[in-house]
Amino acid sequence: VLSMLGEKIPRKVSLYDSSKAFLKTKFMLRNLSDAVLIAIPVMTNKRKIAAVEIISFLFGSSNFRGSRHQPLLVFRLVQLSIKYGFCSISPVALAMYGAFLCGPLNDMKNGIRFGKIALSMLERVEKTDKSLAIYMVHTFINHM
Repeated sequence: VLSMLGEKIPRKVSLYDSSKAFLKTKFMLRNLSDAVLIAIPVMTNKRKIAAVEIISFLFGSSNFRGSRHQPLLVFRLVQLSIKYGFCSISPVALAMYGAFLCGPLNDMKNGIRFGKIALSMLERVEKTDKSLAIYMVHTFINHM
């Protein structure tokens, strides 16, 4: 289904796949200020909105500790938010990206930065969609 929406997620994810997706995400974020990220226009492309919903479902249904797909899915969600606009999953994606930076990469400065951006983005999200982003930031970023 994702391939019909223009999104290709490999069935088996290698370290190369994850590294390539991380570098692409980092490249896309390199010149974007916090204010620009917080004010990203709303996503209007219905195909990309559907793709984001499917990818977020895949992330939620995978095993948090063991899946090699998880980093790749996080990076793809961030990429889609940057390229196509803000949606309710954008704060969660940035919070998970920040958690990834704080954890495996030990990049606390940028991890905290993206956690703060995620929390700032929550003003644009319906009340019921806020809890996962808040949980990710306070559990995986702010506790460090």
